[in-house]
Amino acid sequence: NTKMNFLLKTLSGGRLGSTEAAKTESSEVGSCSTCEDPCSIHTAYPPAIASKINTTNPLAGTLKPYSKHLVLCTGENDWPEKIEKQPGTFAADLARELKARTEQLGYRVMITASSEQSSSHKPDEECDIVAFPENVKYIGVRKGQLAAFVDWYTSGCPSEGHSGAPEKVERLPSRGYVLICGHNRRDKRCGVTGRILAEQFDRVLHERDLASEVGVHLASHIGGHKYAGNVIAYPAGVWYGRVTACHVEPIIDRTLLNGEVLQDLYRGQIEPLPTSSRNATTW
Repeated sequence: NTKMNFLLKTLSGGRLGSTEAAKTESSEVGSCSTCEDPCSIHTAYPPAIASKINTTNPLAGTLKPYSKHLVLCTGENDWPEKIEKQPGTFAADLARELKARTEQLGYRVMITASSEQSSSHKPDEECDIVAFPENVKYIGVRKGQLAAFVDWYTSGCPSEGHSGAPEKVERLPSRGYVLICGHNRRDKRCGVTGRILAEQFDRVLHERDLASEVGVHLASHIGGHKYAGNVIAYPAGVWYGRVTACHVEPIIDRTLLNGEVLQDLYRGQIEPLPTSSRNATTW
């Protein structure tokens, strides 16, 4: 039986854990599992982009290990080349606060910007932050309190008595949360493929009345542009590479709704927090 229960495990507080665990309970998917080859139904990538996508290297193990992921809701669909290097910005300040705690952390915290709209009307002062594996959104985190927020977050998010705790926390859509790398200013491969994939996800989810149950957003650099299109499917945190519009329905049907890993696309996944300390990095 290739079906995995990682969605239920994650939502209930369990973790799938290792890459090996995911790979042993996975299913094969071809380059266009429900379409003719070449496909005449779905939007193809422009030849100039497709020719620059690596189609030969193994995908498994091509992501930098991480155990937590903070996603900044910017409402934008493209960003400066390196968001963490823009002085005075929310992303740069958050990266600095995490870097200052490198020695005390035993894991990598990944920071990404997304196209999801923030509830704040003051983007230079506060921002909504989506967090994994917590699978929640912290509403209105203030830039001036990032140090306290990072202390709270890296201390296990205590429920009471911490000045860094956000005032409001929301659960994410019930069926999943998809991030698609679409960082055009960083690399046009993801800039082009990301928008094609986002449109296809949006179309299929609306056709199936699932748009309110699955969040889909473009994201800044996640690594591996040569494997575009790049997709992260939460809450399990499974990474896929070389995703085309033809793969969108299998990802929805088999990964988000049925908890299967599509092995041919599999790059890896979020790791559980380590039991022993090792040097942490934020990028």
